Amino acid sequence: MARSMPPPFIKYLSYVILLVSAMVAVNVHHGVAQDGCIIVDYNLLPCFYYLSSGGILPQECCTGVNAVNSMVTDTPSLQATCACWVQVAESVNSTIAAQLPTQCNITMGYEISPQTDCSSLTWSSS
Repeated sequence: MARSMPPPFIKYLSYVILLVSAMVAVNVHHGVAQDGCIIVDYNLLPCFYYLSSGGILPQECCTGVNAVNSMVTDTPSLQATCACWVQVAESVNSTIAAQLPTQCNITMGYEISPQTDCSSLTWSSS
C-alpha cells in the first residue's frame, strides 16, 4: 500500500517552524533591536493563518501579540518592533493585520500597516 505524502504547504510550514524554533533558541537572550524580527515572528506564528485568511482569531495569537508588545521598553525597541509589524503587514492581509491589536484588546500606539513610518515613533512609559 502506498503511503500518502503530506500536502506541500504542511511540509513547508514544518520546515519554517523548525527553522524559526532553532533561531529563537539561539537568540532568545537578545531583544528585538539586536535580532531583527526573529523573536517577533516566533511569537506571531499562531497568527499567520488568521492574518492571511481571516476567520476565527486564535487566543494564542493574542498571547503572541501581547508578548511582542511587552518587548517594547524604549524607542529603539519600539521602532524595531514596528518595523517587524510592517513586514508582517506586507506579507499578509493588511486590513486584517491593522485590526489585530483591537481584536486582541491591545494598544500599540501605531497602526499596523505597510505604510507606517516607524522611524517617527518615540517610546513613552506612560
